[in-house]
Amino acid sequence: MMDTASDVEVKIAPMTAVDYDGYVRLMEVINRFHYEALPDVFLLAPVPFLTNHEYNQLLEKGDRRLIGAYLGDELCGFVQTRRLDVAPNPVFRTDPTTHVDELVVDPGYRRRGIARRLLAAAEAWAKEQGSSYVSLTVLEFNESARRVYEACGYGTRSRSMRKRL
Repeated sequence: MMDTASDVEVKIAPMTAVDYDGYVRLMEVINRFHYEALPDVFLLAPVPFLTNHEYNQLLEKGDRRLIGAYLGDELCGFVQTRRLDVAPNPVFRTDPTTHVDELVVDPGYRRRGIARRLLAAAEAWAKEQGSSYVSLTVLEFNESARRVYEACGYGTRSRSMRKRL
């Protein structure tokens, strides 16, 4: 399938066990990005972030989906989602929701529409699972990600604030 925004052939598909090294590499990218922007919040995680066994367990969980973007055999981005179990609540609606835990595209492949395609694939999976909504969290400093999410129809529902004492 051709990515019309960049004429780069990108395949979007569920991730498998063979993607472990690419997963570790991209998790390191996102961790370093967050750490460099907010060192008072984030730590540099040990590499690998997950063991191969833990990664394979993640792939096997029915309430989660890892979807990769591939240029040839190279994993150049992925989205990690999970269905949320929302307990009944007398105040809030409890519509079925899927949450995007991670979305990362290798810096060398950004601005080519890959994140949008990964989000679309995550939304399709969420719909198949019976979700009414897809939620995600984006940090304030990450303006480029916010722009992508907003362009894909996501809006701010709440804002988390903190103060150093």
